[in-house]
Amino acid sequence: MVIIEKERCGEFFPRRVAIVFVVAAVLFFSVFFISTIRAEAEDLCRISFENSEGTVIGYVDVPTGQVVPRPAPEVRDHVNPPAGERFEYWYVKDGDPSQRFYTGDQRATTDLTLCPMFTDQYIVVFISEGTQVEPGMIAAGEKVLKPANPSRPGWAFAEWTLDDGTPYDFDTAVYSNLVLHAGWTPKNDTKYMVALWMERPNLNTEADWKPTPGNLNHYYYVGSVQLTGTTYAMSRIGKDPGQSLPASISNLFSGAANLTPDGNPNTLKYAEFQSADNKLIYGNGSTVVNLYASRKVYAWKFAIENNPPTSYMMRIGGHEYVFSDSDRYAIYAKYEEDIRNDYPDNGVTAQFYSRTSTLPWKLLSGKHVAWSLAKSGTSGTQNWTSRRIFVDSTMISADGQQLEYTVTANWVTHTTTYPYRYFVEALPEETADVVREGVRYVLMDEYSQSLYSTTLTPKSIP
Repeated sequence: MVIIEKERCGEFFPRRVAIVFVVAAVLFFSVFFISTIRAEAEDLCRISFENSEGTVIGYVDVPTGQVVPRPAPEVRDHVNPPAGERFEYWYVKDGDPSQRFYTGDQRATTDLTLCPMFTDQYIVVFISEGTQVEPGMIAAGEKVLKPANPSRPGWAFAEWTLDDGTPYDFDTAVYSNLVLHAGWTPKNDTKYMVALWMERPNLNTEADWKPTPGNLNHYYYVGSVQLTGTTYAMSRIGKDPGQSLPASISNLFSGAANLTPDGNPNTLKYAEFQSADNKLIYGNGSTVVNLYASRKVYAWKFAIENNPPTSYMMRIGGHEYVFSDSDRYAIYAKYEEDIRNDYPDNGVTAQFYSRTSTLPWKLLSGKHVAWSLAKSGTSGTQNWTSRRIFVDSTMISADGQQLEYTVTANWVTHTTTYPYRYFVEALPEETADVVREGVRYVLMDEYSQSLYSTTLTPKSIP
């Protein structure tokens, strides 16, 4: 009996104790962990953020007593302000909406829901007409931040104005949409170009004929000059009574300057100002004013000098010209004009006679006239013995300003006539008339002539 009890006690009692111990352990650790989790949960405050419709758009868990951080930017991006309003600040839901939540280092003490407060906002538009100034939004009652001054070619920025031109005060509180206009002052050193157009040669041989400004069939382009003027003013070159042309232009007509600094020939000295466009000067330098010049008319009067006791006479077209200041053969022509049918060369358009005393006139033989020309701006005289086909620079004063010339006959005596021919270098497609030292030349037959002279010198042929 005793042994059996001992065995039964030895089998049963330890099992009961083990089961009770396991159950107690499970209950102990469950209570411990639940208490720990509850304690940790009770140490966090959840801060939620709603949008304008009351929908939670984000939250943050903040340990009790810690500073509540501001929401992430993506939360702010979803507050959905009503039309015409903008987000202003966060306030506590069911609290006083006028009290901002973030006024300092707000610390978490309990779970909170923050709602967005909105305020009226207005758009500020800057109309600059120059460099772009971005528009902005501003809350009611705030002041506009003055932007950096814009820039605009040809203008100086002055101020920002309202629609009616009143200067805007940036210390003014804003309670409506606002449009500001940039005020500008025109600069007086704005650059613009003047295109120079000169009458084409041989358009019309009538002395009083003038080309028509704007008709480019009557003109060709010779160059340009740069001028300065006041932005948005008219160019008005030569438009006002008594107004002088700008020096950079007048010096071209007077022969005092070349068309370019590198010394390109200035043909405008053989012309005179006719008219110019009247154009608006744009600040960006895009203005081009066309200026038109008509060619000057020059006169060459041929004087038949006597050599007593011999008198001389020149007959052209049935008219007899003798030594007389009042009755002289004259050519009126423009620079580069074709005068081959007017120039009095021996045996072509003129016949020369001589006589002594009152004896009849006799056709000259063994003599040839050399025309002597005196020009202003040069020393001495220039003798012409060869035929003149076109009016060239040798027939005109160096500055182009002398309009009238006296050409005096000088007589050269020889017993033999000499043929003169002019050759010019041939173009690749032309057949050469003569080859000298490997250079091909063609004959300029219109310049060929026979003279009682051996003093003919080469001349420039246009």
